[in-house]
Amino acid sequence: MTKTPHGGVLKDLFARDEHIRQSLKYEDAKLPDITLTECQLCDLELIMNGGFSPLEGFMNEADCNSVVELLRLADGTLSPMPITLDVSREDIERLSIASGSQIALLDPRDDQALAFITVEDVYRPDQVKDAINVFGTDDPAHPSVSYLRRKVHEHYVGGKVQAIWLPVVHFDYVLRAHFKKLASRKVVAFQTRNPTHRAHRELTAVRAARLRQANVLIHPVVGLTKPGEVDHYTRNYAGPGKNSQGKDFYGPYDAQELVTKYRDELSIEMVPFQQMKYIPSSDPLRRRLKNGGHIPDWFSYEAVVKTLHESYPPRLEQGFVVFLTGLHNSGKDTIAKALQGGRSVSVLSGDNIRADLNTPFSYTPAEIIKNLERIGFVAAELARGGAAVVARDAVKDTVIHTAGTDGNFFTVHVATPLEFCAAHDRRNVYSRAHKGELKNVPGVNEEYDTPKRPNFIVDLSVQSVPEIVHSIVLLLETQSLL
Repeated sequence: MTKTPHGGVLKDLFARDEHIRQSLKYEDAKLPDITLTECQLCDLELIMNGGFSPLEGFMNEADCNSVVELLRLADGTLSPMPITLDVSREDIERLSIASGSQIALLDPRDDQALAFITVEDVYRPDQVKDAINVFGTDDPAHPSVSYLRRKVHEHYVGGKVQAIWLPVVHFDYVLRAHFKKLASRKVVAFQTRNPTHRAHRELTAVRAARLRQANVLIHPVVGLTKPGEVDHYTRNYAGPGKNSQGKDFYGPYDAQELVTKYRDELSIEMVPFQQMKYIPSSDPLRRRLKNGGHIPDWFSYEAVVKTLHESYPPRLEQGFVVFLTGLHNSGKDTIAKALQGGRSVSVLSGDNIRADLNTPFSYTPAEIIKNLERIGFVAAELARGGAAVVARDAVKDTVIHTAGTDGNFFTVHVATPLEFCAAHDRRNVYSRAHKGELKNVPGVNEEYDTPKRPNFIVDLSVQSVPEIVHSIVLLLETQSLL
């Protein structure tokens, strides 16, 4: 197996920096640091182990713009996606990040310094343009576009990195050595967009390997998923699925055509296969997993099914989120308290989250949104652990994306009229807002963001609390969550 690495030389930064690693470990303690996100951690590992060769760091502005527009680095080397390090404006100012700065990059799991970056430039990309050029759309229904909009900071830092710590992963050079030991002249690398069931194995990887008398490499590549899909820790690969109009983002052969177009530069041969129309959709599989249904032996392997079931506990053990949204004094508090019964329930209040978790947020529009995202994060973490969560506060799409894991997310719009809310307002919030003493009060001096597709609409001016609670409980019972 003598294939030349992409770009000519395998950029294994661990091997390159081995002789200076001990000195680097002492240097990192003196440097300002940034804690990476999980996505940034994955990118850094692939940069350091040669998976993103010939990159030796995160792309600077010239490389990033060239890749977005031409699918090539500034030096002309083929490169399909920008690999960038996004940093908040607050961190840039706090750490005085500028050209020539050195920043330690920390592992989010244990704060271990993995590498440090020598900054070449700090730049602000056009993220809408990037989304359209890279993903072919700016539709937030695409998981990567949604992530770009919601999670990625607006400034990028470019520069080469030096490797300090060695994560426990299989590197490109390890695989090359393994196949060389096996005297393999050909290797078929297989990436599947779903968990690997019997049909995937037989009709793709095994058949392709037999036809070419090659060894098989099952390559676990993971992408971002949508709420309700098999999570990216469990599945092999997550495609973006359908857009907001219900159409596939990409055609079944778009990837094959792209690889074919650049095959001479890639030094690999694509093994094409036709779309298998009779392979069952993953939707029935997800429904069976979610509802505890039986998965037949002919469809998949026992070990695969066992792993999937571990990600989908029985319905009565699954967590869920009931999100109550409405005006101040609309009855959210009363309904939330009344829902506490039967299962152990965690109630998340916007005021409590704002005051009790780390930095207290004010009531400016920007910080209200940050607080809502924090509520969504806490709700999601509790629900993943099997908790029943009732969150009461105004709801935004970003919160639904954050907390709406596994589809067990229910929005209840408490649509009590403003006049009724104001008439029973013992805290005098509305009267103070009308006098100009309070700002950013929805319904008075700020528009209320009405949820677009709530599961329930209730009104405390015409319904009693027991009636409302009974309706919500019935919904949860029909979903086998109670």
